[in-house]
Amino acid sequence: MLFLPLFNGGLTEYSRTATRLSYEKEIRMEMRLRERGLDGFDTVYLKGDCDLYSAPRLRNAIVDRIVRGTRKLRIDLSEVYYLDSTGVGAIIQILRAMKSVQGTLTFRGIRGAPKRVLEMSNVISLLRIDSGEEIR
Repeated sequence: MLFLPLFNGGLTEYSRTATRLSYEKEIRMEMRLRERGLDGFDTVYLKGDCDLYSAPRLRNAIVDRIVRGTRKLRIDLSEVYYLDSTGVGAIIQILRAMKSVQGTLTFRGIRGAPKRVLEMSNVISLLRIDSGEEIR
């Protein structure tokens, strides 16, 4: 397995602006990649929250793989417990990137709160779900 630098190793990010007090937010998203399974797909396993802090890194890491030649990709969301609109936007941008290279993108493990967010935003109908797996 190849580990991609999606999260900052458990360190805390600090942000300061002139108009508000400093705050800290731990980035709680981890991404693992299994390259070329028997079916020819690379599989990205996500774990944690896909939100304002982690979604841009997720998008950048996956779009970079697509630009470098990945054409068959599966994203496993079975350990993602929170998805906000930034995460939905990242998924849409990943879909567009894969479509632009005429690749195949599938999803697995969509359940719970992320499933509800994708349903409410009408994005779930755009996703290709792995055959044989039921969305819970």
